[in-house]
Amino acid sequence: AGLPTSPTPTAPFGTLWLDPSSSFVLGFGTAPGSGIVSGAVALPVGLPPGLIVSLQCVADLGAGLELSTPSLVTLR
Repeated sequence: AGLPTSPTPTAPFGTLWLDPSSSFVLGFGTAPGSGIVSGAVALPVGLPPGLIVSLQCVADLGAGLELSTPSLVTLR
């Protein structure tokens, strides 16, 4: 997760849509065959309501790492 920014190509992984200086890891694990993972995550204390953050996954699809399409989330 991190602050959204302009897209940055990161060959061969895909496009990074997060500001690397403000990014942090929310979790990691194995996805089921459907590729859909859901869950709750604890965010750092002090983030202001209304802040827009971007969520982006890094997946190992067997042929190497690949970046997902990002999702924007507004904190409440």
